[in-house]
Amino acid sequence: MFRRIQPSHLLLILGFVWVQFFLSLGGLGLVGPDEPRYAQVAREMLASGDFVTPRYFGDPWLEKPVLYYWAASATYWFFGVTEFGARLPSALAAVLGVFCVYLVGRQREGSLEGLFSCLILAASILYFSLARAASTDMVFSAAMAVAWTALFFLLFGEKGLWRERSASGSQRGLLLVFYAFLGLATLAKGPAGLVLPLVSLAVFLGVTGRMELAARFRPVAGVLVLLAVVLPWYGLCTLANGWGFVEEFLIRHNLERFFTDRYEHPQPFWFFPAVVMIGFFPWSLQLIPSARGLFRHGDRWRSLAAAQDLFLWLWLLTPLVVFSLSRSKLPGYLLPTAPAIALLIGHQVRLWLKRDPGGARPPWFKDFFFYQALCLVVTGLALPYYATRLNLPVESLAGAASGLLAGTGLLALLFYWRRRRTASVACYLAAVALAVILVTGGVFAQVDAAESSRLLATYLQEEEGFRDQPLFVYGISRNVAYGLGFYLNSPARIVYSEGDVHYPRGREAFFVTSPDFESEGFFARNQVEGRTEYQSRGILRIRHKPE
Repeated sequence: MFRRIQPSHLLLILGFVWVQFFLSLGGLGLVGPDEPRYAQVAREMLASGDFVTPRYFGDPWLEKPVLYYWAASATYWFFGVTEFGARLPSALAAVLGVFCVYLVGRQREGSLEGLFSCLILAASILYFSLARAASTDMVFSAAMAVAWTALFFLLFGEKGLWRERSASGSQRGLLLVFYAFLGLATLAKGPAGLVLPLVSLAVFLGVTGRMELAARFRPVAGVLVLLAVVLPWYGLCTLANGWGFVEEFLIRHNLERFFTDRYEHPQPFWFFPAVVMIGFFPWSLQLIPSARGLFRHGDRWRSLAAAQDLFLWLWLLTPLVVFSLSRSKLPGYLLPTAPAIALLIGHQVRLWLKRDPGGARPPWFKDFFFYQALCLVVTGLALPYYATRLNLPVESLAGAASGLLAGTGLLALLFYWRRRRTASVACYLAAVALAVILVTGGVFAQVDAAESSRLLATYLQEEEGFRDQPLFVYGISRNVAYGLGFYLNSPARIVYSEGDVHYPRGREAFFVTSPDFESEGFFARNQVEGRTEYQSRGILRIRHKPE
C-alpha cells in the first residue's frame, strides 16, 4: 500500500496542491456564517484550555463534534489566531485525501492512474474550495477517505480478502486503520462518519454475494477500537453538559437536520447530482461511460476490476442517496464522495490515454472527451450573458472566467483533433491552477471587501470610543455579525427590534445596519449620537434617551 511514490509524481502533486490549497490561504477574510464561528470556537478552546466543551463567547456550542476545533487550536498555537491558522486543518486534511486517491488509483491500474485521479480531485471546485474553508467538512471527508481507502486495500490489496482465505498481519493493520478512522470521522461530524462506510460495505458484500467476508472484519474488535477513539470525548462532553449535549447535538443537529427543514436548507431531489456535475465540471461527463460500463455484463461482479468499480460507485452513491433523503441539503454534505468521483473519472482518463494514438479514432459524437471540451467552450461563451444572474461578488470576474473557460476548451479541442491526449488532460489541470493563481492574486481584495467583515472590524476598532462597547447588527446578513464577532473577539448581537437592544445605561453602543436604515421609525427608547457609512454599511452610535 505504501510503496514509495515516484519522486516526479510526488513533486508534481505537492506543487499542484500547494497552488490549489495553500496559495494565499489567509489572504481572504473569513466569509459566510460558519468560518468565523468555527474559528472563534477554536480560539476560545485554546484560550480556556477546555478541550471537552466547545464554546462560542462562553456558551456551549454543541452543533458539531470536536475534531476540527482540536486541529484548529493546534494550528493557532503554532501560527497564531489568523485566517491561515483557521483554514490550515482543512488544507492539510485535503492533502491527506489527495494521497488516499493516489494510493487507490495506483493499486487499480498503476501510478499514472493514481496521479491523474488525485490531480483531478485537487482540481475540482467542490474539493479545493472546501480545502480553503475553516469548517468541519474537509476534516470529516479526509477521515472518511482514509477509512474507505483502508477498506479498499482490505478487499483488493495484494493480500486482500477478495482472494486470501486467511487473515494476514497487513489485513489486521488495515482493519485497525479502518475502525480508527471511522471513529475520527465520528469525532469530526457525528454518526454519519460511522454509518456511511459500513452501509456501503454491507451493500457491496450483498451485491457481490460475498457476505461470508463480513465475519473476517472482526466486528467485536472493531467496536472496541471505535469506542476507544470515540467514547472519551463523547462521554466527557455528556458528563460536562448533560442532556443538553444530547439534545443539541444528536437530536437537533443530526436527527432534526435530517428529518425536518428546521435549519432552512431545503433543496430539490436533483440537488446533489447537480453538485456532482458542477463540482467536477467538466470532468463529470466521464461518469456517464463509467456508469455504462458498470452494468455492461450481468455477471461482472465476480471479476476483480468490476468489483473495484462497484466499490467506488457505492463509495459515491451511499452518501449521495442518504443525504438526498435528508430534508436539509448543503453542497459540503457531498464532499466525502469526491475521492470516489475522482477515481472513477481518473480511470476513464487512463483508459483514454491508453488507446493507440495511431489507431482508428472513435467517432467524435461517441467520445465524451470531445463533449467535455465542447462544454467548456459553450460555458465560456454563455457566461457573460448569465453573469448578472449569478450574484457574483465581483462582476469583473465574469469576463476573465469566460475567456479562461472558452480558451481552455478550444485548446483542448485542438489537442483532441491532433490526438495529443496527455496534453489535452494537462491543459485542463493547468487552467484550473491558473484560475486559482489569478483569483488569489487579483480578486481576493475585492471579494474580501464584499463578503468578509475583516475590513469593517478594522474600521470599527479605529473609531473613537469603540473599545468594549456593545455591538448590535440589524437588517443585514447574519454573516456580518459572525464575522465581526471573530475579528473583534467580542459578540455582535443580531437584533430584530428595539426590544432586543439591551446594554447598560450610561454607555454608548454601536449599531451596524444597512445604509438606508431609518432610525426614526425604529428607535423609541434610544437616540442616535452619530452616524457614518463604511462598505455599504450604516454605523450608528446610540445611547439611551434620558428618562
